[in-house]
Amino acid sequence: MQQVRYAFAAMCAGFALAAAPAAAATWHVDAARPDDSGDGASWATAKRTIQAAVLAAAAGDAILVTNGVYGPIATANKAIAITSVEGPEETIIDGSDMVRCATLGEELDTRSTMLGGFTLRNGKALEGAGAFGGTLTHCVLMSNSADEAGGGTFASTLTDCALVDNKAYGGGGAAYSALRNCTLVGNAATYGGGAGYGALVNCVLKGNTASYGGGFYGDSPNGGTMANCVVSGNVALQRGGGAYGGTLRNCTVTGNSAVNGGGVYGGGILGGAAYNSIVAGNVASVSSNNCHVFVLRYSCSDPVQTGAGNIPVPALLFADAPNGDWRLVADSACIDAGSNAEAPAGVDLGGFPRIVNGVVDMGAYEHLANIVATFNPGAGNAPEPPTKLVTYLQPYGALPEATRVGYTFGGWWTGVDGTGSSVTSNTVVTNVDPHDVHARWTANAYTVLFDPQGGTTPVPTNRVVVYDAPYGPLATSTRAGFVHVGWRTAPEGGESIAPDSVVAFTGVQTLYAHWMPNAFMVTDDSFATAAGVTNAVSVDAAEDAGDGDGALRLGGPGALDDGEMAGIEWTATGPGRLSFAWKTLSEDDWDWLSFYEVGSGPTNRISGTGTNWVHVTLKILGAPGAVHVFRWEYEKDPIGDAVGLDSGWVDGLAWEPLYAVAVESGTGDGHYAAGEVAALQADPAPAGQRFWQWTGATNGVADVFAPATTLVVSTNDVAVSATYIPVVLRMLEVVNGSGSGEHWECSAV
Repeated sequence: MQQVRYAFAAMCAGFALAAAPAAAATWHVDAARPDDSGDGASWATAKRTIQAAVLAAAAGDAILVTNGVYGPIATANKAIAITSVEGPEETIIDGSDMVRCATLGEELDTRSTMLGGFTLRNGKALEGAGAFGGTLTHCVLMSNSADEAGGGTFASTLTDCALVDNKAYGGGGAAYSALRNCTLVGNAATYGGGAGYGALVNCVLKGNTASYGGGFYGDSPNGGTMANCVVSGNVALQRGGGAYGGTLRNCTVTGNSAVNGGGVYGGGILGGAAYNSIVAGNVASVSSNNCHVFVLRYSCSDPVQTGAGNIPVPALLFADAPNGDWRLVADSACIDAGSNAEAPAGVDLGGFPRIVNGVVDMGAYEHLANIVATFNPGAGNAPEPPTKLVTYLQPYGALPEATRVGYTFGGWWTGVDGTGSSVTSNTVVTNVDPHDVHARWTANAYTVLFDPQGGTTPVPTNRVVVYDAPYGPLATSTRAGFVHVGWRTAPEGGESIAPDSVVAFTGVQTLYAHWMPNAFMVTDDSFATAAGVTNAVSVDAAEDAGDGDGALRLGGPGALDDGEMAGIEWTATGPGRLSFAWKTLSEDDWDWLSFYEVGSGPTNRISGTGTNWVHVTLKILGAPGAVHVFRWEYEKDPIGDAVGLDSGWVDGLAWEPLYAVAVESGTGDGHYAAGEVAALQADPAPAGQRFWQWTGATNGVADVFAPATTLVVSTNDVAVSATYIPVVLRMLEVVNGSGSGEHWECSAV
């Protein structure tokens, strides 16, 4: 005989205080007292019978009952909490096979009285022989008998209770009651050996017997519900060994037997229904071992039933059915095969989350394994394996390593970018859904060495940088006769490295100083301050350019080694017209004098031993205020011989600002120097109109009323527009003369 044990008296007292409304008084009952004359305020003055305390108590009071056997009680639905001290094994209410043990209410919805921690036995009644109404927790209802319905209980709410060996015509264990976390064993009835109608959640119905519905009877889909329940080992002498009618969700119905429909049987023409359930391993002596006129959806049965989501019974189904372990095996087809829309809320029969890994399983137990954990490396390389199946409330186990160039792996974490909580092999899985764990990365620090390549010892000689971060301040070095033009990754060529360059190397890196020989000037140099000139100044006229009158020379005998370069930069603010003259005296097609605008435009270059100047004029456009940086470079080839003076010259540099002329409804727009003349031409007049005049910035327009005219450009950007007026045709009749006909009459708008 199965019983429910209370482990600690403190648990019982806690129930009384938590379950009842704020207690106005606490009454004490002790079967060892001689009578009920005590005031019940303490154990020393306790009442002898529970009924005496019930009559004395007011709504909101608590009654504590110590060990003993007590007679029946009736509370008339009074809102009181009656609690045993040491649980149902020691505290018994006995009906002596004559009367109901506990009449807690008298109607279907009278459940205000709370009864906790009692055994209700040997009750006898028309309905609810153990209990009628009320709310029962941690109770055992056994060996009670009802002539009609509810051998154990009728119209009650039960939590964590056992209903054992009770009998009735309908609902041997319970009828029209709400049961949660209860066990119904060995009960018997004509209809519904374990329970009839009502709602059962997270219950086990085992070894019950009836003519119809050995475990549960519901007659129709609306005749009762079961959720997260195991129905096993029940017997129907006629039909429905496990269940007859009702609606089942996530139930396991197995090992039941009947003459017809060993597992479930659809009562009447309405039938019953089951969702996310397992109906397998049942036996019927006549027909339909598992299902007979029963609607299944997203369920497992043998044979498989017609309906959405139904699947056949796999070869291996339960972990250990002979020993009462109805959990699913690891590779069961019932895992993640149900419908979330039909899943009960809360936890499964084992007390674990009902939905694990995103999709509900079939049956009473949710499989806790096969949760997909994805190892998200972020910006790192995908680990191997990239995912793993883990089990709820079990350690993650072995985890993969991740790699990322320039970074140290800091393990797996629950939050994006390695935030949140650390996840190790010993971390217990608490996320029931598919989830990511994220790599944490720490950028590595590396050493940079500075090679001066002929310069002074760099300051500093080395520094520590961090991968994926800017280099920051670089070393300084000097070299007589040379300008330091930066640090590069190779002695020749290589990548230029600046303070804002991002570190993208691993290990120890050497940066090499690169140098450019100083450009020097011949006496009376026409470049004025030469390299670094920042003002738009006009120097020697290009026509007079020559190496003897002060041109700037780049290079020179012995000034450059093979592969080295000398150069200057000059800055102007545009738009404007750049002019200069240049020439070389060097090895043809090997040594080059080049010119380009930094950041844009093509590179122009000359080479050779000729002594003639080449005069260049370029129109440089751009927005007002745009800065243009021009560069001239002389480069000696890597393996060339010295030819001539190994030099390039630049002279006659001039910058003439240009101003924009914008023409609307005409031509002549462009950029012009101050004093230049722009030819304006109005567009042909639209139909019915004629040219009227030029409007806008017309101070420099020669004739504003002429469609073809000129504009003297000033030192500002200007905009002009051709305008037109309509014309009207009039008839002119001449009497005693000539000139009759059509004439245009013009009017200004």
